[in-house]
Amino acid sequence: MVSLLLCQGSATLKQLVRFMPPRLQYWSVLRLLRAGYWEAADLLAEMARAVLATLPPPADGTLYLIADTTIRGKTGKKQPLAHHTRLNQHEPFVFGHSRLLVLAHWGRLRIPVGAVVLDPKRRGQQNIQLRHVLSGFQPSAWCRNVIVIADAGLASQANLCAIQRHGWRYMFCLPRTWKLADGTHLRDLARHLPQGALPSCGLRHARPASPG
Repeated sequence: MVSLLLCQGSATLKQLVRFMPPRLQYWSVLRLLRAGYWEAADLLAEMARAVLATLPPPADGTLYLIADTTIRGKTGKKQPLAHHTRLNQHEPFVFGHSRLLVLAHWGRLRIPVGAVVLDPKRRGQQNIQLRHVLSGFQPSAWCRNVIVIADAGLASQANLCAIQRHGWRYMFCLPRTWKLADGTHLRDLARHLPQGALPSCGLRHARPASPG
């Protein structure tokens, strides 16, 4: 059905059925699409595997999995998973669904391989769902390296351990309060450059030298 839509453009279901095998009648396809027992996550994972196997692979065989949360606003008030939230303390509050998205990325291509609506009443739901999506992801045969990328909101010990069990690598923004095995805080290893130090370094008022 997806391939037909891509090839034929927008059309009615009766028109699309004409391009299907004769044994598939209109009423059976309509009943199939209206069925309520489809698992959206499984369908997305199956379509993602088919697309990843079709597209040209990168030369180095490295696949990046980008994980992040987003908000889908303007939803109905009776939605059980909708709530008032915001992305960070500088963003305004909105009413909608919080979602976890996982994208497979290489070159200029980004393919969604996981999308989960988060339950606001469950603590650590985004980390639980991230591990679930990663456990069900199957890299293509051409994939030699997998690197998971996420921000500090998804940096948990359980997530990092799960990625290492798959034999993958990760690039996360780690909380500054974390400690190394010897008790050293991460904030003691790397510090942000104070804003007041920029003028003394000559970076703010630097001008290109005039010719001659």
